[in-house]
Amino acid sequence: MWIMGLTFPSRAEMGNSLTSAAENSILRLIEAEQYQG
Repeated sequence: MWIMGLTFPSRAEMGNSLTSAAENSILRLIEAEQYQG
């Protein structure tokens, strides 16, 4: 249980970084489509 408690913050940080990375990639795709269009 204490291991889970220690890994939870890092997992939350990873989730935030993954979410921001996904948002950035989606924005890049949208910009690329608009640029090509």
